[in-house]
Amino acid sequence: MMQKPAPELSKLEFFAGDWKSEATVIGTPGKPSKYTSTSHAEWMEGGFFLIEHWDFELDGVKGKELSLKGYDPVREVYTYHAFTSHGESFYDTGRVEGGIWTWQREERSGARGRYTIKITSPASYSFRFEISRDGTNWTPVMEGSALKTGASG
Repeated sequence: MMQKPAPELSKLEFFAGDWKSEATVIGTPGKPSKYTSTSHAEWMEGGFFLIEHWDFELDGVKGKELSLKGYDPVREVYTYHAFTSHGESFYDTGRVEGGIWTWQREERSGARGRYTIKITSPASYSFRFEISRDGTNWTPVMEGSALKTGASG
């Protein structure tokens, strides 16, 4: 018997389609950077993973990202696997409560990363990325918003 997608995956449908985002990266004090991106997300055949293709730019440096969002029914967490044209890769686990998604990762430096998405309408969200050395005190790194620009895929 063929496995069926977990019902929790339906919550990822919000991210399907075309998106445009802008953010401020809080790097060196007094010198924030601008981040922009466009993305397209569609369901992989079978309905288990949402495939996202990103084009991004940070301070004039362009890049691409391929990511897969899914759900792990054994651990009861959403999953996010990402790979960039700059040689970076990420693995996040996430949860959603109400209209707030919280994704967490272990950084290579040993710090923890937390990416929070707050759905603000059926076609927009705000987001924030923070880093913590101890898992208790969080420092903001990036804040921005995203707007859906096209039909779902």
